[in-house]
Amino acid sequence: MAALDFAMRFSDFPASHAARAPDSPSVVFEGMRWTYGELDRRVDECAKALLASGVAKGERVAMLATPRPAPAYAPVNTPP
Repeated sequence: MAALDFAMRFSDFPASHAARAPDSPSVVFEGMRWTYGELDRRVDECAKALLASGVAKGERVAMLATPRPAPAYAPVNTPP
């Protein structure tokens, strides 16, 4: 097993794993299976959606999640 790079941000892990093992399973839940490549693509889609909604790079967002792999994200510093 490769050593962890502690200089990486948590958000960098999907892309890092996708580059090394894109077809390896990353999320397995109730019959749903995502590979690291799929997870990386979905993370990228989420980031693009946040940018399109007006969240700027570097701004913080909150994550509202149930104990299921279907979270909803909301910017925390949006104007009223």
